[in-house]
Amino acid sequence: MTPFRDPNEAANQRLEALVSQEDQRRTAGGAPSRQRRRLLGALALFTAATVFGGLGVAGGVVYALGRPLQKTVLPTNAGTSVTVVFRTDVWFIRATHGGTPLQPLLAPATDLDGTPRPTRALSFLIPDSTGESDDDEISLEYRVFGFSRHLTVPVHAAAEGIASTRAILDGMPNAWVAFIQGKVYFTTLLAYKFAIKEIRWGIDDGPLDRRVAFAPSKNLATGINPFTDDVYVAIDDAVRKVRVQVVWKDGKTSRVNTIARTP
Repeated sequence: MTPFRDPNEAANQRLEALVSQEDQRRTAGGAPSRQRRRLLGALALFTAATVFGGLGVAGGVVYALGRPLQKTVLPTNAGTSVTVVFRTDVWFIRATHGGTPLQPLLAPATDLDGTPRPTRALSFLIPDSTGESDDDEISLEYRVFGFSRHLTVPVHAAAEGIASTRAILDGMPNAWVAFIQGKVYFTTLLAYKFAIKEIRWGIDDGPLDRRVAFAPSKNLATGINPFTDDVYVAIDDAVRKVRVQVVWKDGKTSRVNTIARTP
């Protein structure tokens, strides 16, 4: 009896062989292919992180540059002067104090067509606080690097007035006194007496056993009163230097400054 033979057997075997070869090829090339995909994915993530990280750093730099560099607060007879200094150019938009619009004391310059020019300092004058609290603030809006920024500027007139004066005088220690025609003048310190409790001084290397008398003051504009303030004191020709120390109204004491007398 002749066994049955499938007429398609040869074709089926050939098909099975081709399928087997294709499976082997895919198996052999699968691992490298997956590795390449993983590598490309990692590179894409790294690129994205670098781009967005760079944007984040740039944004941080822009934010930092747009922040104020320093603030100066000084009491005057017309109110409290507040000056905000920036690290880079800014364009003033508006400012308010207690809901009342404020204009800069020195309006930013403009071009011929009225377009405002940038500035790095804005000064405002706000009325003295009528309450017991020294807390106050200015709401400031400006533009920097094309972005609008809003800033709340805290103001503590009494405390910051003393701190600002201390910074000003610490920056010019050799100008605390002046020697003129046999006299030592204290006009620089007395100009800021609103922040000063006491002025101590001594001659050459002697003790700081002398005091400068002056009438109390509440603001910068009161000025020097020659009838109540020791504007100058006569000294001997042999004096070569004076040493000066200030006690501020907040209780802090300055370093002792030595000012030499030039021939």
